[in-house]
Amino acid sequence: MSIRLLIALSLLLPAFLFLPGISNAQSEITKEDLRDMSRNVIPVTRSTETIGTPYLFDDFQTGIVTLNDGNVTEALSMNFNVHENRVEYADGQAILAFLGDEITSFEIYDGPNLMRFQKGFEARGLEKDEFVQVLSDGPAVGLLKHEVNFQQDVAMYGSATQRDEYVSNMRLYIYEDGNVERIRRLSERRITRAMDADRNELRNFISENNLDLENPYHLRQLFEFYNQIK
Repeated sequence: MSIRLLIALSLLLPAFLFLPGISNAQSEITKEDLRDMSRNVIPVTRSTETIGTPYLFDDFQTGIVTLNDGNVTEALSMNFNVHENRVEYADGQAILAFLGDEITSFEIYDGPNLMRFQKGFEARGLEKDEFVQVLSDGPAVGLLKHEVNFQQDVAMYGSATQRDEYVSNMRLYIYEDGNVERIRRLSERRITRAMDADRNELRNFISENNLDLENPYHLRQLFEFYNQIK
C-alpha cells in the first residue's frame, strides 16, 4: 500500500505529549514504517497573509490513524486539514500527510477530550470520502461535519488591503431509523425538532446543563442523553 505524503521543510512544531488511551493502541505502525511505505513527496507552501486556518486546531495535537488494512499508527503529533479533508502529522521538522483514500478513521485529542473522525457516510452535502466527527453511537448516530471555505481577496474593514480568508462552519447529521436529517444551523430549535423525543425533556436537559449546541462536546452530551431516553 502506498502512503502518499506531503512535506513542508523547516517548519518547527511544539513538542507534544503522549496521552493515555491513544498511546496504547494495540497494533502500532511507527513513523519509520510510514516512511518505508511512502512514494510520493509533494512540497507544501503556506501564506502568511491569510486570515484563519484550514486546520481543525491552531496547533498539532496527539492522535492516531487507522489505515485501510486495519493497522493503527503509533501516537502522532497531528492535525486535520479540514479544507483539504486530509490528516497531517509531524515527523521531525517535516509535515507529512495521509490522503483520505489510504485511511479509514482517526482519533485526536483536544485537551482532555478525544475526538473520533470516520468516513463512509453519505447524505445530502456529505460524500463517502469525507471525514466527519462521530458524536454518538446508538439508535441515533450524530455526525458533525467540519467545513472550511477559502475566500480570496476579502476586503479588510477600515483598510484598502485585501486578504485571503479561511471561514469555518459545522453541519450536523442525524442517522436514525434508516433516515438522515441534515441540520445546517446548530440551534436548539432546529436540533430538538429533528429528534424523535419529547422536546420539553430535551430542552430541559439543555437548560439544566447549560449546553451550547455549537460546541461539539456539548452536542455529544445531548446525543448521549437522547439515546438514553429513546
